[in-house]
Amino acid sequence: MKRDEFSREEPGTAPRSERDLALLLSQSIGLEKAQECVAEAVRGLGLSPLALTRGEALRVLEYLAEQPGIVGVTARFAKSRVHLKWSLPPPRA
Repeated sequence: MKRDEFSREEPGTAPRSERDLALLLSQSIGLEKAQECVAEAVRGLGLSPLALTRGEALRVLEYLAEQPGIVGVTARFAKSRVHLKWSLPPPRA
């Protein structure tokens, strides 16, 4: 997939944190490992850990999807959840 495809943001999408992204991976690899992997990818890509756009989150997951083993597999599944869940604004309280 081209990087241009990751950079397009849909109207109404809100930035999310590095932790939000790690939570998508945590059920399979544990929260601690998920946070480590996401933090490493965010740093490696030069992104802000506090305000990831949907496109940036997909870039992080693409980076992680290239990893061998369960991390890569989990990241590939998490990409579909980002497409579904992060395409709408968070619910209002």
